[in-house]
Formats: sequence, structure tokens, C-alpha cells
Amino acid sequence: MRPLRVVVCGTKFGAYYVQAILNLPSHYRLVGILSKGSKQSEELANTFNVPLYTDVDEITNEQVDVACVVVKSTIVGGAGTSIAQAFLEKGIHVIQEHPVHEDDYLKLIKSAKAGNCKYHLNSFYPNVDAVYAFLQTAQTLREASDIIYLEAACSIQVLFPMLDIIGQALGGLQTCTLEPINNHTEHDPFYTLSGQIRDIPVTLRIFNQMDLANPESNIYLLHRVILGTNRGTLYLPDPHGSVHWMPCMSSSLNESTIFNKKRDNKFLSYPVEEIVFPAQNTSFEDLYIKIWPKSVERSLITFSEEIWSRSYFNQTTQYYLTACKLWNNIGKKMGPSQKVCIQEREPLRMRDIKGEKEWI
Repeated sequence: MRPLRVVVCGTKFGAYYVQAILNLPSHYRLVGILSKGSKQSEELANTFNVPLYTDVDEITNEQVDVACVVVKSTIVGGAGTSIAQAFLEKGIHVIQEHPVHEDDYLKLIKSAKAGNCKYHLNSFYPNVDAVYAFLQTAQTLREASDIIYLEAACSIQVLFPMLDIIGQALGGLQTCTLEPINNHTEHDPFYTLSGQIRDIPVTLRIFNQMDLANPESNIYLLHRVILGTNRGTLYLPDPHGSVHWMPCMSSSLNESTIFNKKRDNKFLSYPVEEIVFPAQNTSFEDLYIKIWPKSVERSLITFSEEIWSRSYFNQTTQYYLTACKLWNNIGKKMGPSQKVCIQEREPLRMRDIKGEKEWI
């Protein structure tokens, strides 16, 4: 199989797609950048010696096999949806960054069918290392234990990938009955929904504040997920952090008290916590240079495999339609975000908090 010729549309977050493509020379070959002609896009095109396009009409399926549309979609005020549709109508495969309105998703799928090509909506975060490890573990837990509940929290800006993470953790998004149990206020910025997905109790808390001056960067919370099972608890505190597993306390341990001399219970030697995926030594530089491009790589590899196998429309297609509908329905229930002005923030290291103190 030859490398697929790919053009990247948008060079802000699209830069991570460019890096991922460069990391996959046997799968893809960068052949162009599509943008409004910003200085950054000119520099990228010059650096990699590829054409810089400013109009979709300049591109044909004789030049390009795949378009990565990393531009805001219609629902968030961008031209990404129309760009994606224009490529699909030319018979060019499209992978588009989230989110997309369910009506637009249906139109794009219809355009893909008419153009005999593939369209895929990429939610990005499920393929970030820590989330990927969490989801792989969750899949195994569904076979080895009973899922008792799922508790999740995120910011409104990353709600769509949160729904995808929940869906992949539970094995789907069918029979969802999430209903609001509160309205967010100035004193409680979280909008909370509770119900069931696939007969599993689910609670979802959404931080519904937004700084319009910088809506994508000023985010207090990304994704936090707790998956409770009858064998233990799987915990993802952040998509860029470590993943934790806490085995349950066996009822037989109640007999093994501190004064009980007979301590032959095998569970006594079990660790109270295990690290499924470690992230202690990951820096923000690692995040931008390695981890984010690697997430895109995972998506692009799957996309390439489905193109070559001509798996243009499959269960994943329907799954993301369900996710789009759920995202749209929750948005209607929540209403507009609370507008705030967030001052410039600086990260604080733990050593700056603790100093030389030993607290335990």
C-alpha cells in the first residue's frame, strides 16, 4: 500500500496533525496545507516544501486522497463543516476534529456515500495515552467484573470527547437516560446530569463557564472519570495524568484485624492502589511534542486501515451519530454557558507549595 496523500486544513491545532503525518511515513505523505494564508501556515508550508492552498476549489482528488479538517465546525462558528463537505463531494476522504452538530454529521455521511469515500469524526482525547490506557483497562474490566457505576466530570468545551470516553468505557451509548438534577448558578458552576447508559448508573458533572476572550485555553477542568466495579475502582483524574486502580476490600479482610494473629488471607498482601499508566515524569513539553501527536497518530492509523479495507460505513459511524445526538441534547438542556473573565494563570509546582516540609 502506498502512503495516502494528505492535506491539513488549519494550522493551529492542525500542527499536531502535521507532526503525526510526518511520524507515519508508511501511511501518509503531506502534500499541502489549506488555510486563510496566515504567517504560521506559510511557515509550515515552506518548512515542509508543500503547496499552501487558500481555497478548497484549488484541490482535486488527483492531488489528494485525504483531508484532515482541523477547523472549527459550523456549530462553534467556523467553516470546518463546509470545508469537509466540499472535500467529500470531490471523493476525498475526510477526518474532522470535533465537535459537529448531528444534522451536519448526517449531511457529511450522506456526502461521503455520494462521493464513495470515508468520513470520520475525531474526538482526539480517547487516544491520548492516559485515556487510551484507561479505556483499554475498562474494556478488560467489563469482561472480568460487573460495572456498578460511572462518575464523570468535564468542562463544557470538551463535553463531546467526554461522551466518547464514557461510551467507549461502557461499550456504547445505547439506551441513555441522562436527566438534569440541578441548574448551575454563580455559586455552583457545575451542571449535573444523572441516569443510566446501558443500564449502568451514570453521573455527569459539566463545568459550564466560559471565557469568551479565550474559550479553548482557559479551562479549569478537562476530563475526570471514575469507573466503579465489584472488583475495584478505575480512576482517570486527568487525560494527561496517571491512571489508578484501587482493588476493592474483600469482606474476608474484616476478619484480619490488627489483633488477629492468624493472617493467612491472601488479600492482605494486595496493594491498596496500583498505577495502570504512570505520568509523573511527563512534562508539558512532552505533551505538545510527543503525546498529542501520538493521539492523532492512533486516529490516523485506524483511518488509513479503514480506507484501504473500504470500511467506509460501519458501527463506528452509527456510534458517533449517537454521540452527536447526545451532545446536542445535553447542550439544549443546559442552555448557554455562564460568561466569565479568567485572569492569566500560571502553573504551580508542588515543590513551590511544600518547600522542604514533610507532611507525613
